[in-house]
Amino acid sequence: MISTGVIGAGNMGRYHGGILSRQLNACVVAVADTSAERAQSLADALGCRVAASAAELIESAEIDAVVVTTPTAAHRLYVEAAANAGKHIFCEKPLARTMKEGEAMIAAAERAGVKMSVGHVVRWFPQYEQIRRSVLDGTIGKPGTARVTRGASFPRATNDWYADYEQSGGVMLDMVIHDLDWLLWTFGPVRRVFARRIEGQPGYDGGMISLRHESGVISYAEGNWSYPSGFYTSVEVAGDDGLLMGDNTSTSPLRMDMREDGARGAAVEVPTGGSRSADPYELEIRDWLGWIAGGPPPRCTATDALDALRVALAALESAETRQPVELNGGGR
Repeated sequence: MISTGVIGAGNMGRYHGGILSRQLNACVVAVADTSAERAQSLADALGCRVAASAAELIESAEIDAVVVTTPTAAHRLYVEAAANAGKHIFCEKPLARTMKEGEAMIAAAERAGVKMSVGHVVRWFPQYEQIRRSVLDGTIGKPGTARVTRGASFPRATNDWYADYEQSGGVMLDMVIHDLDWLLWTFGPVRRVFARRIEGQPGYDGGMISLRHESGVISYAEGNWSYPSGFYTSVEVAGDDGLLMGDNTSTSPLRMDMREDGARGAAVEVPTGGSRSADPYELEIRDWLGWIAGGPPPRCTATDALDALRVALAALESAETRQPVELNGGGR
C-alpha cells in the first residue's frame, strides 16, 4: 500500500485525492493547504487527517509519496522538499514557471532517487491516443500539418492567481501546454516557435502558437479563456493520404477523411476505444503508482514535462517580443 499526502486542497487536489482514495494499492493519509478550511473539507471527504503544514506532511514517516496541486509558483518549493525527504512525487502541470525551476526540481528528484511524474493528462485521453497511434502507423500517410484548440471560461482560484500572469503564465503556459506536450509526443522536437497573445480584457486571455518540428511538420495550438461556459477541444492532423479530425462535442469524437486515387474520399468514423477506457486522470495516477511499485515509467515523465515547459516559455517569449524563437532541437 502506497501512503500518499496531498498538498493543495483546491479543485485538482480534490480530484486527485478522490482518485487515490479509490485505488487498491494506495491511500491518502493527510492533506495540507494554506487554508485550514479547505484542508479540513478535503480531509473530511477523504477520511484522512489534516497536516499541521506542508512541511509536516512531507516529513511524516507514514507518507511514501506526495501529490503537489498548488499554484504553479509553489511547485518547486514542495517538490524539492519532498525529494529531499525521500518521497515520490506527482506534480500537476505545468512543471514550473521557469526552466531554472523545472531543471532544479528534476535534479532534486534524481539526486534523491525518487520517482516524479507530471500531470500532462491529455496523453491518456483515448481520442488523442488514437490519433497519435494512427499518425505513427502511417494511416494518413506522411503528416504535414496539425491543429489543436482548447477553450474554457477564465479559471477562478484562491487569490485569483490565474489572472496574475507572473504566477500562472496565462493560458499558454497553464492550459495550452497540454496541447504542446501532445504535439511533442506525436511529432517530435520543435525547432522554431512563433506566438501571439491577446490580452488586456478582464476575464479573457487567448493566444495562438505556431511550431515547426524537426520532422518538418508544422503544428498550430490555439487556446483561450473566454468561453462563457463549458469546455471545448478539437484536433486535426493532415497527411498526404488523408485527414484525421475530432472534437469533444461531436457524437463521433474522431473522424477520418481519406484520399482515394487522388480524390477526396468520404469521411469515415474511427474507433476511439484505444487500449484503455477509464478516466484519463485515473489512468495517469495508476501509471505513477505502478511505477513506484516497480513497474515501467509512466507515459509522461518529468523530462517530457520539462520539454513542454521549454516550448511554452518560448511561446511566451515570442508573444512578448513578436519574434520567432529558435530552440535548436529543444523540446523532444
